[in-house]
Amino acid sequence: MKKSYAAFICFILITALPISALAHPGNTDANGGHYCWTDCERWGLKYGEYHYNNGDKSNGNTTTVKTGWQSIGGKWYYYSSGKVHKGWLADGNAWYYLDNNGVMQTGWKFIGGQWYYLDATGVMKTGWLYDQGWYYLNKSGEMAKGWVKDGGSWYYLSSSGLMKTGWLKDGGTWYYLTSNGSMKTGWVMDGGHWYYLDKSGAMKTGWLWNNAWYYLDFGGQMKTGWLQLGEDHYYLNQNGTMAQDTVVDGLIIGSDGKANKINSNLFNSIKSVANNYGFTVDYDKEIDTFVISNNDGIIALAYSGYIGGYSQYIDFIATAATKMGAPEPVNNILNFFDKVSNPENPRYYQHNNFGINYDRESSWVNMLWNN
Repeated sequence: MKKSYAAFICFILITALPISALAHPGNTDANGGHYCWTDCERWGLKYGEYHYNNGDKSNGNTTTVKTGWQSIGGKWYYYSSGKVHKGWLADGNAWYYLDNNGVMQTGWKFIGGQWYYLDATGVMKTGWLYDQGWYYLNKSGEMAKGWVKDGGSWYYLSSSGLMKTGWLKDGGTWYYLTSNGSMKTGWVMDGGHWYYLDKSGAMKTGWLWNNAWYYLDFGGQMKTGWLQLGEDHYYLNQNGTMAQDTVVDGLIIGSDGKANKINSNLFNSIKSVANNYGFTVDYDKEIDTFVISNNDGIIALAYSGYIGGYSQYIDFIATAATKMGAPEPVNNILNFFDKVSNPENPRYYQHNNFGINYDRESSWVNMLWNN
């Protein structure tokens, strides 16, 4: 009877021992805990689970430590060695941000003076992001502002981070950004007007050489039609190119593009004859005179009611003179210089309102008449 009573007392004592006395054995780390790798099911643990063997005699409970991501009350937390993580977290190939309470953040967040965007899973975004407009987040996740080069093209992000399109003034210079935000160079049509952007994207004004001369006004618009700069007049064709060596509205346009207020009919008359001889005709604004030349140099000068040049070109001079309005027929003029028909070949010939002067020393022939 005494043996049975003693056995019963031993059973009661054993069952009354604290749970910690039966807790999973093993060495603990500096934090007082360790990982379970042996007979974990026996102790109600998972293999690899970190836990403490609580030696508190008041309750004797075995405490399991949370690790990694944990969803609590619909919010995500990250635990490391039982402690909730706060601030930036690198997990795998992604970055996350957890606030001062350890809650994983999503959406736009202003952190350390910079804006970041964390998607619905908490992952920090980089590169282009559309959120009611386009934004660019650099490699560190910071929202970009100002100029950004991506894929060989330049883009501009406003102070709010939004990608700009259309005209942009930056540092006193105008730029044009296409509908996809890329900076434009070269010719661009906008609002019915042509503009030109150089290699840096800057809008050009004034004279522009682009396989021809163009003029862009102070607003950058390509000019067409008549243009006055100081005392000079220019004509820009409908495609914007500057007119040269032609006649527009009765005004002669020189090779420099400047219009000369002279008789275009006179110019066309001389030029039609000069072309037959392969001569060139230019206008000297300073002396208000046409200059006819060939490869040897100047061969004749002409203006209204006058033409003069070397006698060896008398056939050209005579033909041009009649084209310019000289009343004498070409043959009469040529006969005057012909030693057969006019052996005396006098120095001066006058017939009504037409005269010819021949200077034998300079071999220069002058023809004058009244218009």
